[in-house]
Amino acid sequence: MEEVASIETMEKLESGSDKVLMFNGNISGLDCVIVYFFTNDLLTGGRYYFTEKHSNKNDYLIDFNNMEELLTKKYGEPTEEDDFWKNDLYKDDYQYRGMAISMGHYVKYATWEGDETDIEISITGENYSISHQIDYTSVELKDMKEAAFEGEAMDEL
Repeated sequence: MEEVASIETMEKLESGSDKVLMFNGNISGLDCVIVYFFTNDLLTGGRYYFTEKHSNKNDYLIDFNNMEELLTKKYGEPTEEDDFWKNDLYKDDYQYRGMAISMGHYVKYATWEGDETDIEISITGENYSISHQIDYTSVELKDMKEAAFEGEAMDEL
C-alpha cells in the first residue's frame, strides 16, 4: 500500500478503509476516482469510477462507448460483451437509452480476460443516477480478494 501511495501522483482522497487507496483522477478527459484495493497489503485490483457529470444522460453512454473503444485498441477484442434490458420501455428509442440506464432498465458491459489481469467496463444505473466504471482484478490474487470480501460481509451481519 505504501508503495502505491508513494508512486501515485494524483490528489489522495480519504477512503475510510485501511484496505483501499483513493485518488482524484482524469482518464482520457473524463473525471474519475481511482481506487486501489488491497488484501493482506497486496494490490488485488483497481477501479476507475467515472464522476463526469452530464445534463444529457446519453452522454454517459457515449463516454462508455469511447472508453470501451480505447480498451479494445489496447487489449484487443473483449472476451465477452453484452447489453441487456431489464425493462424494454425505451428499447426502440435510442434518444432515451441514457434515461433507460439511469432508471436501471438497461445495462451494458464488456470484459477482457488476461494472463495477469481481468478487466471489466460497465455502465449501470438506479434512481436516475448512472454508474460507469472500469475494474481491474489480479488473476493470481482474485480468490484471496473474494475470500476477504466475503469475510468482511459476514462480519457485518
